[in-house]
Amino acid sequence: MFDVFSGHNDAVLCVQYRDQESLAVSGSADNSIKCWDTRTGRPEMTIHNAHDNAVTCVRFDDHRIVSGSVDRMIKMWDVRTGKCMHTIDWKLAEGHTGVVRCLQVDTWRIVSAADDRTIKVWNVDSLQRLCTLHSHEDGVTCVQFSDRQIVSGSYDKTVKLLLPPRFSKSDDSHLPTNAKKYARPFWTVCDIRTSSSAVGRGMGKGARSHHKGDRAVRNKYRDHGDAGPSTPVDSEQSEEDEQSRSEGSDEEEDFGMPCKLAMYDFNQCDPKRCSGRKLLRAGLISEVRLGARFPGLVLSPTGKTTLAPSDRDFIDHHGLGVVDCSWKEVERTPLHKVKAPEHRLLPYLVAANSVNYGRPCHLTCAEAMAAGLYIVGHVQAAERLMKQFSWGPHFIELNRELLDMYASCGTHEEVMDFEDQFESGFDYDIQTEGMRQGAEARIYTCTYLGRPAIMKERFVKKYRHSILDQRLNKARMRNELKGIVKAQELGISTPAVYFVDSHSNKIIMQRIDGCTANHWIESRREKEGDSEQFLADNIAFGKALGEAIARMHLGNLVHGDLTTSNVILKDSDFERPIFIDFGLASLGKVLPEDKGVDLYVLERAMISTHINSEKMFESVLEGYRGFNAKQGDAVIKKLDEIRMRGRKRDMTG
Repeated sequence: MFDVFSGHNDAVLCVQYRDQESLAVSGSADNSIKCWDTRTGRPEMTIHNAHDNAVTCVRFDDHRIVSGSVDRMIKMWDVRTGKCMHTIDWKLAEGHTGVVRCLQVDTWRIVSAADDRTIKVWNVDSLQRLCTLHSHEDGVTCVQFSDRQIVSGSYDKTVKLLLPPRFSKSDDSHLPTNAKKYARPFWTVCDIRTSSSAVGRGMGKGARSHHKGDRAVRNKYRDHGDAGPSTPVDSEQSEEDEQSRSEGSDEEEDFGMPCKLAMYDFNQCDPKRCSGRKLLRAGLISEVRLGARFPGLVLSPTGKTTLAPSDRDFIDHHGLGVVDCSWKEVERTPLHKVKAPEHRLLPYLVAANSVNYGRPCHLTCAEAMAAGLYIVGHVQAAERLMKQFSWGPHFIELNRELLDMYASCGTHEEVMDFEDQFESGFDYDIQTEGMRQGAEARIYTCTYLGRPAIMKERFVKKYRHSILDQRLNKARMRNELKGIVKAQELGISTPAVYFVDSHSNKIIMQRIDGCTANHWIESRREKEGDSEQFLADNIAFGKALGEAIARMHLGNLVHGDLTTSNVILKDSDFERPIFIDFGLASLGKVLPEDKGVDLYVLERAMISTHINSEKMFESVLEGYRGFNAKQGDAVIKKLDEIRMRGRKRDMTG
């Protein structure tokens, strides 16, 4: 038996229960906090819009509720009235700069942890920050503490045991007895994964330096400010040491690159997908602590002039930096913490990353770093950075013409003049005579920036509700872009995307000089009939098509609308099919059922469109099974099941 408490309008992300009071407190993605009477199952109190975003963690005692959120705020509420008593604003109180993931509270302190890789200890009454602990190399996901220790877990796959540093005397004087017991003259970071202690009482200088070397091997190029102090210091001194270590890290280091590369990380991105952190883990760049000074040039939204090849000497001597923050949060990001003698903007470029593919100027920090290196003449270094990502080489190819033109300029003025001249030609010439219309979109031939292209426009359907129609068109356009990016990552040929207009649901992409597989098959049938060469080419085409589909499916990408009309053959090269129209694609965790349906759709399309196409589809299955036998057997077995229940199955007898 169990009771169901209903009341939240979105996912419940956190809950705490105390049996003594028969009280439970929950936080939700609907931004609210609810206090439940577990005897009646009814909410005794609801705090609507407790935060500006989802509530990720909540803790309470007899007097207060403490909550953390995606908005990076920590708030304290009166448990009886629901009135907000205090707020720890990340902008004003030196709070967390990432999503607050977890909280623990006792009678005199709050311990919080967040995606910014820090653990912070606060006085529960004054909300004074007592100390900041830098122990993990990635976001901290969970934390527990006692009077003597803090245990934390992280995205970096480690569990760490910490003894925090003692507080300064001014702090120590107003703390209760158990607080002074908690404050120790050292801290220990114990990596439970590796069972190695970082620093402990009585550890000699040699042992500390040996451990420092071990940490350097695990994270060779991370800024020293992210490591715990290796000597007994109080909280205030710890902050100063961290800054001095960060500033000391400005010295040139050998990264195997033509200059020092670094980033300021505001911890606003998903740690698992952040391109800057991937370069950091690969040892190609270093990290500069927020507020520390970087001696080189930083590519930043606060720049006043555009990067130019004339900046090369300065970059070679002092380094190149980037800012890693979310484009959605850039207006609220404290960019004043990025301190450097020179700030620059990048000229017009198109993103190739999977999140903002095709969007002008919405580059990741890795793309920005590579573009900066390319423009100042370090082409090989830029290509090396991009090789860390499956989509990386495509970024260089997509923008190579522009990058070469920028690199051929000399001064900032020349780059800006070329950029203005380039942007003045953004209007594209559309030829309406060649317009084609399908069920979902219209296709126009056009010329974009001097390149032959096509424009795909998802038009409004009057018979659908306007809001539903808008959402469907947006979703399918995003799906198509994601499908194209994923296919390119897997080595599947697709047209390159030149420009995306998300407001009017238009995509401008590469024009392929060729015809659809449907047209190729039927036109040859009219000319040659069922000649041996025609049948042999059909079988060869089917095998190549099956191998390409198998590669796609093995990468967990399902096309969703496989027909010979959605395959283009460039210059009638039937051994290199090019796939289009990924609007119904499925990505991520796809089942053999989904892959089987993909093949079933292709089979029905071939049978209904092309005469005597059974052998061609058999060659598709042959190529599919030949690419990966394990996947092929499982999917074809599922295809046989789908055939048995398919409502379009032929009926005989």
